[in-house]
Formats: sequence, structure tokens, C-alpha cells
Amino acid sequence: LIRCVVCLIFVCVYVWSNRCLLSSLLLLLCVYIGSIISPSLLLVVFFLMIRRPPRSTLDRSSAASDVYKRQTLYDILAHRALDNFLSESTYLTDPAYKYSISDTIVFADNRKFAEHNFYFNDTLFGKELGLSLLQDLTRFHLMDKYPGPLVDLDIKRFKFAKTNSNHIFKDSLYLQSLKTELGKYNWFNYSPHISALIAEQYFNYGQKNIPPGENFSLAYKYCTDAINRFPNAIGTENCKKLASIISKKSGAVKVESVQIPDKPFRIYFEYRNVDTLEFRLIPVSMKQKRKFDNEDGERQIKYASELPYSKKWKQYVPNTGDFNQYGVEFMIDPLSIGSYILLAYDSSESKNFVSSVTPFQVSNLCLVSNNENGYYDNSDAESFYVVDRTSGQPIPDAKIETYETNYHYAVSYTHLRAHETVLDLVCRLLLEKKNKKHKKNKKKNTKQKKQKQTSKEVYYQPKNKTHSTDK
Repeated sequence: LIRCVVCLIFVCVYVWSNRCLLSSLLLLLCVYIGSIISPSLLLVVFFLMIRRPPRSTLDRSSAASDVYKRQTLYDILAHRALDNFLSESTYLTDPAYKYSISDTIVFADNRKFAEHNFYFNDTLFGKELGLSLLQDLTRFHLMDKYPGPLVDLDIKRFKFAKTNSNHIFKDSLYLQSLKTELGKYNWFNYSPHISALIAEQYFNYGQKNIPPGENFSLAYKYCTDAINRFPNAIGTENCKKLASIISKKSGAVKVESVQIPDKPFRIYFEYRNVDTLEFRLIPVSMKQKRKFDNEDGERQIKYASELPYSKKWKQYVPNTGDFNQYGVEFMIDPLSIGSYILLAYDSSESKNFVSSVTPFQVSNLCLVSNNENGYYDNSDAESFYVVDRTSGQPIPDAKIETYETNYHYAVSYTHLRAHETVLDLVCRLLLEKKNKKHKKNKKKNTKQKKQKQTSKEVYYQPKNKTHSTDK
């Protein structure tokens, strides 16, 4: 009876993990016969059951069945050893020995990689131990029903090979290996992680513009395909983030800091994923310009959008839809002398908008500075020349205003007043601190006196004031 109960428990666990009734019945017969012959065979069967992958669902929308990477105690310990052996930070204190792999078999299929015999120069070196351990783990999971652990090992192997290979085409081999892996396990819901790695490689190609072409489009395509196949998988989150980065709108306006008055001039607009922009030309006073310069980032854009503008227009730019960065130039009508801010913003209602703000001046004058020693020093004199921007001729009787900002590290960040030394500054700050403390104590004393007076008035107030009307 005990043997039958043990056999039924083993069969139930096996059915729960594999969902195969015929193999469960065969296991029941084998376990029962084996328990009669030798009870120690039950331990062997138990070990085989532990080694089998857990029950999983092939539903493409199942996020719970997304990771099958650490199934046994051997997997857990082996992967922790791999993380140590294959990490570059482990070898920071080692001598300058550059480990490299010349064999392209590390980019091959998992079965070919498992059957290959590597020649190791130093069998005790960490990375060679890691490569050998990768082979052992790959052989261990080659016959698994579900490919989760095998896919995880292949991805770790491809990354290791890309980092340590000395092959001239290692990036192409890495990309081709990932594509082969994706084509083999496209049905599996761990495949979005492979798609994210392929898209990341194409995105890096697009950043470096090598080779020039549709790198961003291919990266976006792999991300969207993975999102459509498995929208709720864990690896899909990486695809969503990368797709949002690729499709994000960006733009920047470049204008020369000073323009010649009453003449048209050109501006350069560098953009990505933008087709229509609205421009505002905002004339500003010196006070408004100083306030604008004191702000930064989004505050500058917000401040400029609140100022009145003299001109507003809409500009169309070509958008090919390949997510690459382009640049166009267009003309601005002649302007009079003054300071201006050029605000460019996306007029679409989408949250993914772009805005840019650029200050510039329109002037006939040009200030040229010259230092006698060729370098700047507080003790050296500096000469200034004011010339005409168009002809280059000097302006007679020109007047300029200079100012200096100093930082006193011993006290605080402040400005030196006119005819004031650092010692005067320290005395002034100490005096201001003393006056501030005196005012604070005086305010505190007056407040306490008022509280005492109010408390006395309340104490001497008559209790019954209702009879005063009768009197």
C-alpha cells in the first residue's frame, strides 16, 4: 500500500509538470516495478523529476511563463559562477592580459557549440572556465522540452563572444546569431528579449551611421513585431522603451549670435520625426534678456512662450519616416537693431512634442578683445576694440561698460561692490549678519510682550458682562 501511494504521488507530480498522461502511466508501471526490485530506484526517479522543467504554458500573452532560466540548483550555482567568470569587473586587479577568442564557433548554433572542443591556454583562467561552464550548461539543457534555459544561455554566450572576440566582423556575427536564434524560437515568449537585443544593435548602428541606411527603421520594426506577438511578456518592456526612444521627436535651432541689421539671414534647423513647426520671433529688452539668461532648460521655454511676439509663422520640413536625423536651412526676413528670441515648437496635440528656444542679437557693432600675453590673467591688461561688423572699420569715441564677478570661497557666493576689497566684504557680511540677528531678537521680544499684555487683559476681564445692560 505504501509503494502504491508513493507511486501515485510521483505520477501526480509528473503529470503536473509535463501534462502527458501516457508517459505518466509508463512512469507509474516503471516506478512500481522498480520499487519492488530496489527501493533506491525511487531516488533516481525523484532526481529525474527535479531535473525536468516546470509546467509552463505556451500562451503568447502569459507573462508568468516568460522566464525558465534558473530551474535547478545546478542552474542557479552555475549561472552565479558564470556571472563572476564572464564579468569584466572581476579582472580589474589582474595584469594587463587581454583575453580574446579567435574561434567563430562561439557565435554558432547551441548544438555545434556544445560539441566543439576548445583549446585553452590556461585552464584556470576565469573566462576560459566560464566558457567551459557554458558548454556544460548547454549540454545539460539540449534535450529540454521548453527552450527557456537554452535561450538564456545562448544570449549570455553571444554577449560574451561579442565582448571578447578579436574577429574583425564580430558585430555582424553577433547580429546574425541573434537573428538565427529569433527565427528558431520565434514562437516562444522569451523571444522579445532577443528582438530587443537585435533592435539595440541596429540602434547603435544608427547612432554611428554605419552602415548608412534604415537602421532606426529596422530597430523600430523588430520592437513593434515583438510587442504585437507578446504584449504582456517581460522582455517586451525593453522593446517598448527602445521604440519610444526611436520615435521621440527632437529638434534644435542654430542661429549666429549676432546678425547684421536690415539684411535677411539663414537659420539651421536640425530635427528628427518632425514634419511641421511653428516659429515665434520675440523682441526682448535688456531686462527681459537678463531674466531669460538666468533661467535654464524648460523654464527658458516657458518664459519665452509668455512674452509677446512680433511675428509668427508655420514651417514645413520633409519627414521621410525613417527616424533618421536631418537638417534644413531657411531664410528669415530682415530685422532692425535689438535683441530677439526665436522660439520653435511643435503645434501637434500629441504628448511627444518638441520645442527649442534660441536667443540672438541684431547689431552693426563687433567687440574684439586682445590680451598682450596671449592668455587670461587677473594681473594682465586687456584691450577692447569696437569695429563695424560690415566694413571692419573702428568706431570712433565708442563707450563700453565692463563688470566683474568674483567668488569668495571663505564666506559665500556674492559680488564685490565698487571700490570694495575682500576684507571690506568680510566686514560687511559680518555686520549684515549681526544686524539680521539683532532684528530677529527684537521681533521676538516684541512678540513676547504682546502675548503677555493680551494674557493680562484676559485675566482682568469681568466674568459676567450680561448685567451691564440692566444697569
